[in-house]
Amino acid sequence: MLHLVNRAKGSTHLGRSLLQPGIVIMARKKSKVASREGSPGDYSPSDESDVSPKAQLEEVVSRLPPLNSESRPLPWKGRLGYACLNTVLRALREPVFCSRTCRIDTIKKEEFGMKHVLELGRKNAADLSGLIAWNEKFGIKFLRVSSEMFPFASHAEYGYHLQHAAAELKAAGALAMQYGHRLTTHPGQFTQLASPNKKVVEASFRDLEYHAELLTTLGLKDQSDRDAIMIIHMGGMFGDKEATLARFHENYAKLSDGVKRRLVLENDDVSWTVQDLLPTCQKLNIPLVLDWHHQNIMPGSLREGTLEILDYIPAITETWTRKGITPKQHYSEARDAAVTNYERRKHSARVRNLPPCANNMDLMIEAKDKEQAVFELAKLWNLTAPRVPDPIQPVSDPADRGEFEGYWPEGDEQRLKPPPLRRKKKVEIDENGEEVKTKPTRKTKVQKQDEAAEEGKGEEIKSKPSRRKTKVQKQDENAVDGIHGEDEINSENIKSKPSRRKIVSQKQDETAADEVNGGEKKSKTVMRKAKAKKPDETAEEVKVKDVKSEPARKKRVLQNQDETAAEEVNSEQLNSKPTRRKLKAQQDEIPTEEVIDEPGLVKTAMVKGKEKKASSANDRKADEEKMAGKIATEVNALDQQEGIISKKRKVGKMVDNEETTPAGDTASSRLSLTGPEEPTPVASVKRTDTTGSRRRVSKVEEAPLKRQSARQRVRH
Repeated sequence: MLHLVNRAKGSTHLGRSLLQPGIVIMARKKSKVASREGSPGDYSPSDESDVSPKAQLEEVVSRLPPLNSESRPLPWKGRLGYACLNTVLRALREPVFCSRTCRIDTIKKEEFGMKHVLELGRKNAADLSGLIAWNEKFGIKFLRVSSEMFPFASHAEYGYHLQHAAAELKAAGALAMQYGHRLTTHPGQFTQLASPNKKVVEASFRDLEYHAELLTTLGLKDQSDRDAIMIIHMGGMFGDKEATLARFHENYAKLSDGVKRRLVLENDDVSWTVQDLLPTCQKLNIPLVLDWHHQNIMPGSLREGTLEILDYIPAITETWTRKGITPKQHYSEARDAAVTNYERRKHSARVRNLPPCANNMDLMIEAKDKEQAVFELAKLWNLTAPRVPDPIQPVSDPADRGEFEGYWPEGDEQRLKPPPLRRKKKVEIDENGEEVKTKPTRKTKVQKQDEAAEEGKGEEIKSKPSRRKTKVQKQDENAVDGIHGEDEINSENIKSKPSRRKIVSQKQDETAADEVNGGEKKSKTVMRKAKAKKPDETAEEVKVKDVKSEPARKKRVLQNQDETAAEEVNSEQLNSKPTRRKLKAQQDEIPTEEVIDEPGLVKTAMVKGKEKKASSANDRKADEEKMAGKIATEVNALDQQEGIISKKRKVGKMVDNEETTPAGDTASSRLSLTGPEEPTPVASVKRTDTTGSRRRVSKVEEAPLKRQSARQRVRH
């Protein structure tokens, strides 16, 4: 009665927790059942996929506490087993397991094909002997063989028989009979004889024939062969329980004798209870497996727990004994946090109780931790078999583990993971027994430099230049060419805006240098324009034509400035109307000038506007002489700054032009733009008209007024 009270209190606690805020029970999403051709895909039981969370909550609250029996199968004399996989053997560097598989796409590839599939099945069959031997060492004498041992063996197109692995299977069967182990199978949930889909039924027939062939090929004899059974579920009800049972009866009659001899039914946790299946099993002479966990979830008309189901145990056992088969049962537990039936269907990692079965029962433990769940149960109940192995100790190599190490505590599966594998380099030995050193196929730059240094070359190994140079690299290369005095700069390869501006500035400097030398040298722009002239046109006609053309003036602003400067040097050849208008306007302007001397900066301020003529010619001449003296002072200061100004120029050609200037040429003559008689003022000048209004101030940073516009130079 103690167990009953504990379970009742636990159920009450769960009921109170559901009423706490923040706890929400979510309904399971409707599962999509596989519907590929050749596989049973109509598994549609009446589960909780369509039940609302509110209905699930009501079911949990209204659920009665379970009634459990106090009896325990002690002392234990039966066989405990686990399903399909051994966690310790699977984690080895060379794993031992029986579920290697592949995809159909792999079969279709020429390099794999059916040979690859057959080899996978052969390896799985060979590892079955390793599982049996490991189980024998620790006293586990019950094993469920994986249904995936032979991939696609029951497929409609790629199915095959098992003769290629008959030797491996017989070896495993002989070992099982020697140790007294029981081997069984459990086809998947898609094997349904009661399905209304004919394709599903046909696939179920092929799957059952494959499992029957697998168990028969093991070569078991007598009781071992009779105990080698295959367990299936009835499947879904498909909306009509009676019609589903009728289809099962009809399809069962079509099975071969080999399948009927090994077929067993099991109650599930969704649709079919023990009370539903027992009459069919008694009528068709089919053994019935009692799953204790499924019975708690789907008790039918019985009370949840292990107490009331005990009344059906004799009838269930009789379905086994009349065929001479040793009875077996399944046991598992729900997870600790499970509340709804859907959550309770998921198996826990390990189990902690023993059901009230016979003490000689073959009990299959269905838990996540496989063989570790069997060890945990034996440890909790002090069972003599199986024997709990020593705990697994973390080691650098799994091969160094002790012979009897095989247990790991719950939640500590990290011990199973081997350390990363370090592959040793292959060592080649020559005829003399010495190690052959292999050189790497590709050497790095550092290795090449080291080898060159050892050989005494001492040459620095340079990497290959990039195919495409950056804009900065191109600009630097062209700047270096100009410093060394090359006549032309390769501007065709320079396409960036900063580079074009630099070339334009160089051309302006060259044009200004030509003007200083009296127009003897012509700029490249003028030379190119002269080549493009027609033979019957004069220079004056070409210039007037270009000045009048508005598009040409917009496209060649800098060229027009250079041409205008050349025209001003030879003032006698000025015949174009725009130039005469400028000269006439210049004669009407007699500005009042003031010299502004600021160290390091020369500014020229010009003011447009007309002033009244001088009262007399003498006053005008005196003013001009006064201005000439001031200009001479500024010219001397400018000569001192020429060294600084020339350093700012990065083009070497301008330096060459200044070095070729005659020794007697003064700064005033070099800066003359309007003729030798009247030197052009270079100093900063502030001009004011008669009204006293101020105009804008333009900056000139260099001695030759190369950056002034044509209108400004004419005004000077």
